[in-house]
Parts: sequence; structure tokens; C-alpha cells
Amino acid sequence: MPRKTPFTLVDVFTSRPFGGNQLAVFTDAATLSASDMQELAHEMNFSESTFVMPADSSGARRVRIFTPRREIPMAGHPTVGTTWVLASRGEVALASARVDATLQLGIGPVTVTIENTGGRPDFVWMAHREAEFGAKRDDRERVAKALGIAATDIRDDLPIQAVSTGLPILFVPLRTVDALARCCSNGAALTTLFETVDQMQARLYVCRE
Repeated sequence: MPRKTPFTLVDVFTSRPFGGNQLAVFTDAATLSASDMQELAHEMNFSESTFVMPADSSGARRVRIFTPRREIPMAGHPTVGTTWVLASRGEVALASARVDATLQLGIGPVTVTIENTGGRPDFVWMAHREAEFGAKRDDRERVAKALGIAATDIRDDLPIQAVSTGLPILFVPLRTVDALARCCSNGAALTTLFETVDQMQARLYVCRE
């Protein structure tokens, strides 16, 4: 028999509907298996969907984050968006203008801060771990191919480097905004950049100072 699973769609990092980053928040995932969550995240086909579990002994809600393909230990906009939904539903008590709460993510407890007016959330912050800087890469040609740009578009005075506060991100410094606009990911080339499935869960960010 079909069963109902409540969820909320929210746009994160924006002040207007249909902007920002899409997120599906399944607000009562206690009876869902991991495979159920994965199937629902695949069906939603957003960059991430979150699944809220009952609070643990400390009162923190556990939140699991899934992309359409796999579970990931943490990510920024799913954490912020889920906090907003929980606060909007009254599941985080907003007893003062600035309230701290804790979510249990795949990396452990994460502090979130809700700024609110009259019990309605205005803005959500999340705390990050100290950044861990990984290996620097010198394969500019391969990285450029994966991004659909020329190797000369990548600066050679700044490193291509993995950085993590819970989920590794490969930072790629570009020379111009035009180079950023021309980026178009090459899936096959992206796959060759990473040696393991875990590394393939990392995101690749491009940036310009």
C-alpha cells in the first residue's frame, strides 16, 4: 500500500521564490530506510535532499543528506535550509532573537544559529570545522579539460588544492570572470580526476579573486 512521506521544498541562499538552491526536506524520516531515502532523493533530482530523524538523547535532530546518487556527510545549503524549515515549523524554539541549535550530520554535531523576528526565522548561519588543506595538484591540463576551458585560464600563481570542512572541495583559481562563464563540466574528464568513489563525492569549485 502506498504511504505518505511529508516533505517541504525550500529555496536556499535567496530572498525570492524560485531562486537560490533548491532543497527537499523530508521532515519525518524515522521510518525510511537508507534505500528509501536514496530513491526519494533520486526522484527529486535536486543537488541534495535531506531527511530529518528524531532527536537523540542530547535533543539534537539527526539529518541525513543525499544527492541523487549517494549519501554525503555534510553540505552547506542543505544544513541551512533544513534548519530554516525546522525553525519555521516550530521544531526549534526561537525564544530569543538569536538562537543556537545543534544538528547531527554525518560528520557529527554541527552548530546552527537562527536569527529571527517574533519567532519567524530571518537568517541562518552554520558553524564549520577548521579547514583541512589537502594535496596541491599540478595537472592543470586535466583540470582544465574537466571544466571545458584552456589550461591558460587557470592561474599558475595560486594552487589547485582540495580543502575540507567535512566534505572535500577542489578549489581551482581562474584568471577571469570570462573563463568562469565558459566553464562547462565534462563528466568523463571529471571522473578521471579522482582515484576513488569517495574522492568523486567531492565538489569542484572554481573561483576568481
